[in-house]
Amino acid sequence: MSKIYLLIALIVLVSASSAQNSEPRHFSINYMQRLHFVNFQGFADTQAQSLPRLNNNARFHGMRLEGTIADDIIVGLYANGSLNDSRNNSGYTSFGGGIGVVTIEKRYCLPCNCFAGSGFGLGCGRFTYSSAMWDGSESITSNTDAIFCEPGIKLGYIFRKKLILIIDASYMLDIASNRYNVGAENIPDVFPEGWFAGVSIGYHFSFIGR
Repeated sequence: MSKIYLLIALIVLVSASSAQNSEPRHFSINYMQRLHFVNFQGFADTQAQSLPRLNNNARFHGMRLEGTIADDIIVGLYANGSLNDSRNNSGYTSFGGGIGVVTIEKRYCLPCNCFAGSGFGLGCGRFTYSSAMWDGSESITSNTDAIFCEPGIKLGYIFRKKLILIIDASYMLDIASNRYNVGAENIPDVFPEGWFAGVSIGYHFSFIGR
């Protein structure tokens, strides 16, 4: 829980240090790459030892649409997918998932065309970890369907009022989930609760004058 408190503290800090200037109302479309910090060792301990193991951390990517609905209040929608797999002569191991998230953000203008933001997302998705021999034996699968929230912070830069670059950090928290396993009962929960770090690049349309 200390990580969650740290994130909340950062959001409050960004809010307290915000500038008074408002960002022009806009719409933007962005391509995202995100890294989830996860350790797959607990999953590897439940599968056949001859099957491949995943490297730690999982990459998600997708698109985000966002726009201004009021002074410095940004709403957005993003979809991310992930497929991390490894194969050898014995079989395969994979982790994958897909999510959709609605976000709301308070954005603060900073000097030199930079901005900061703090916000909150509400989303749903499905996540799966599976491992099996090529003939189908030694198969294990863990599935989770979840509704989750995702508080986060970001920093961005707008180049020539068009190109937008963003780095962000967020923490995904399970609200309600349905979990089911096949092949082993001691598989860890596959829901990716924890930290995400991401970068995105997009096009910024300032289409409503102030």
